[in-house]
Amino acid sequence: MYQLTFIRIKFHLPLLWPISQLIKVNGEAFNLPLRLGSGKVGLSQSGSAALLQTDFGLSVSYDWNHYAVVSVPITYWGSVCGLCGNLNGEAADDFLSPNGSALAAASAFGNSWKRPTSGSGCVDDTGPPSPACTEAAHRAYASESYCGVLSDAQGPFRQCHSVLRPTAYTANCVFDLCALAGSHQSLCQAIESYADQCQRRGITIGDWRNGTGCGLPCPSHSHYAACSSACPASCADTTAPLYCSQPCRESCECDDGYILSGAVCVPLSQCGCSFQGGYYSKGEMVILTENCSRKCTCWNATMGMRCEDHSCSLHEDCRLVDGVRGCYPKERATCWATGDPHYSTFDGRTFDFQGTCKYTLSKYCGVSGNLTMFNIEVENDQRSSSPVSWTRLVEIQVYGYQIQLSRGQTGKVQVRIIEWDSTQTGPSAHHICVHHQIPIYTHPISQSLVHSSLCLGD
Repeated sequence: MYQLTFIRIKFHLPLLWPISQLIKVNGEAFNLPLRLGSGKVGLSQSGSAALLQTDFGLSVSYDWNHYAVVSVPITYWGSVCGLCGNLNGEAADDFLSPNGSALAAASAFGNSWKRPTSGSGCVDDTGPPSPACTEAAHRAYASESYCGVLSDAQGPFRQCHSVLRPTAYTANCVFDLCALAGSHQSLCQAIESYADQCQRRGITIGDWRNGTGCGLPCPSHSHYAACSSACPASCADTTAPLYCSQPCRESCECDDGYILSGAVCVPLSQCGCSFQGGYYSKGEMVILTENCSRKCTCWNATMGMRCEDHSCSLHEDCRLVDGVRGCYPKERATCWATGDPHYSTFDGRTFDFQGTCKYTLSKYCGVSGNLTMFNIEVENDQRSSSPVSWTRLVEIQVYGYQIQLSRGQTGKVQVRIIEWDSTQTGPSAHHICVHHQIPIYTHPISQSLVHSSLCLGD
């Protein structure tokens, strides 16, 4: 018999920037990342989402509302199944049912992956809805003042168009606004979805917030500036704005009396370390050797850096990503969905699915023992009288843990210790028992991963 552990993560500030938090387990304080199963599973805060990572390369995040991310290592090639497809490089055969039958319609495909635990109240998808939208409203939503900003050849996303075509994102955005009577929050979420994908690809985007009314909240000790210095004063260089030749940028500027240290504004006395020509925030860990054999940590400006031996895991490569050397996951495949919801499989096949049951998003379907077992399920529901569905719950089962993230439970992560029966389709629920409810206080850590995304309307 195993124990059931509840983990609660509380946040007290906007979640757009890193937040310093304290983690407590049974009253004992720990620093991030939180590790389970002797380090095999890690939980952390990344931006506005909870992030789960495993030692074999699985990564899952969910923002407790509409945005989830799943990525798997390429070692799972041809060995996954569910709404994310089978990851074999052929998008045309992604619509496979659990028994391997090829299905033509997205609704039939999605319904086939409904979980037995969905409950009697869920509803199968009967086909794509036709949102009520007048011709005038459709034109307005497709204009540059709304969704059209994504595909505007002269707009803020123009540099991204050659890397990531905005056609599908624009169409999905218009669809969502029609379905949700022009919801402004849905507009911001749809644009943020494309902006996020562009930024993940290293593309610089312009100011899109003022024209759409999607303001950017700023963290403590800072304020929003539409045209801020591209070379802000920092602990590493307090006079940088005086000789900056770059154009201004949208940003959060530090308040008077504070200065930028990494990504946060701190009093000058809290500045970090200058070391071998670089600046590192107080408490920051960096890898400075080409083979990642040495990890250094900044204690403070007075004590400087402390270094120790380090190495990458079997599922990681030592390389530079956006100028930062570290141990990064090997090549991986991604599955995403956006809106309410529009899916794209690991192999790139896109479809819409509006079922309101519990479904297998992705799981290991290969030979038992070859790769680590995992199972990811999502549960959809309808909100108000809308004909479309959203994801209300993401559940991950891995290494004997069942981890749940639910809409409306912002800041809360439930972790259950379960007994996994490898001969069945999932864990043995009758082996679960409640033992503790534990408050957890956490802060985000940066992750450099290629992600998939699930963006669903509020």
